[in-house]
Amino acid sequence: MGSITAKLPFGKGGRYLAGSSWALDSLIGGWQVNGIVSLRTGFPFSVAATDIDFINQCFGQRADVVGNPHAGGFKKGVTEWFNTNSFVQPAKGNYGNSSRDILRAPGVENVDASFFKSFSLIERLKLQTRFEAFNLFNHTNLGFPNASVPQSATLPNPSYGVIGSAAPGRIIQIAAKFIW
Repeated sequence: MGSITAKLPFGKGGRYLAGSSWALDSLIGGWQVNGIVSLRTGFPFSVAATDIDFINQCFGQRADVVGNPHAGGFKKGVTEWFNTNSFVQPAKGNYGNSSRDILRAPGVENVDASFFKSFSLIERLKLQTRFEAFNLFNHTNLGFPNASVPQSATLPNPSYGVIGSAAPGRIIQIAAKFIW
């Protein structure tokens, strides 16, 4: 994650066009640009199972691993984020043998940006106009997959392994505020 805040060097007090007229300075002076870039890999997660009839008296039951969840030839996607055939419900009264946080959720790629322009109105009063964009490039940032293994073939879970959520798309807002 990284961020930047920079006053653009135009208009009075800036490096470029410092001797500009009041009218030109009103257009090009007093601008500020800001940005935040977030890039990260996905968070780890475990495949959960059900403690049938609460025999083990545990709420954090994990599934049994019966195959390679990272097997070659498997194509990851929103309809099946991990190889769902690699996990099964443990037998009644048994604890699951899968490791904690064995898989990773999708990562995040996000850019937020804003442009501010300040106008001096009187001695200590300024008007600041703002243009802000969150998720500027409208990148799809997926949520976690459903990692609850079905209890049995007679109680299927059609959303098992499916990603059913995403972070919001691009959000743009324009605002103004007085600073004194």
